[in-house]
Amino acid sequence: MIKKAGAKMVAKTVVIAGSVHGALAEAVAAELGCGVVWPEVLKFPSGEMGVVVEGELRDVRAVMVQGFVGDVQAALMEVCLLADAVRRCGANEVILVAPYLPYGRADKPWAGYALAAEVVAKMLGAAGVDRVVTLEPHSARVVAAYAGADTPELVVVPQVEIFTPVVAAALGDMAREVCVVAPDAGAAERAGALRDGLVAAWGGDVRLVVMDKVRGVDGAVQKMRVGDEVAGRQVVVVDDMVDTAGTLVAVVDALRSAGAAEVSVVAAHGILSGEALRRLMGMGLAHLWLSDSLPIAEEVRVLRGLGVVPTAAALVAAL
Repeated sequence: MIKKAGAKMVAKTVVIAGSVHGALAEAVAAELGCGVVWPEVLKFPSGEMGVVVEGELRDVRAVMVQGFVGDVQAALMEVCLLADAVRRCGANEVILVAPYLPYGRADKPWAGYALAAEVVAKMLGAAGVDRVVTLEPHSARVVAAYAGADTPELVVVPQVEIFTPVVAAALGDMAREVCVVAPDAGAAERAGALRDGLVAAWGGDVRLVVMDKVRGVDGAVQKMRVGDEVAGRQVVVVDDMVDTAGTLVAVVDALRSAGAAEVSVVAAHGILSGEALRRLMGMGLAHLWLSDSLPIAEEVRVLRGLGVVPTAAALVAAL
């Protein structure tokens, strides 16, 4: 069944909604001015899955939208089956809008470990996906995983594009007191991009600080270390995701110990698994900005200072 989601139809484009993030599928369709196809997902007693896509899709551009949280394996299999199904319905181009890429952290080529980020890229390519549009992947290695001849083209929307206007508007009155912080070297590039965006919006200077992780002999993070550059300042921590929020607790504690006046957090993806919600409730953050790359549960939406930043317009612009 096709349900109208916008006032105008974009010729030969239709959105295919995965089962995980229907709200984002509708938002993408509204930006495109096209309809939404809601496939039927079948679950068999054996544990296997099937999908049914109804309607004539010949010569259309099929834009699949899926979230990858919860049962990630099922969501990934569903997307692969959907890609094959819409191809068989006649689609001439298949695009996956997946703001949060599954297995993006499985990107290290260690001996004996599966390079799952690359495996997923190959799976999507084999299923018939031409292009993947995503928001802020975990690392450059994830981008490299989609560079092969048998993988889809990867189009990346940097998180700075959607968060800079929001942060600039919220903290504009305190522009001279803001310090942008990367919790580790891996986050330095995205934190620097946000700092540059704030400088462009406000003029003047905004500090950028990169924290150090202090690890024990077992490699686990024992504490975070930061200098006195943050003392008396409004601190904005920038990272790509909040998962269990365990490391974020250490980051916020270190910043407060170093004299930060207030701490806010910008993260592209709110995975929020395990004890994340309990930990976030105890942090006393001034702001917590997350995108809608993944569904935000109702119990999360009551968090003090939470701002959910929409992604549909930026994702559609990248199609």
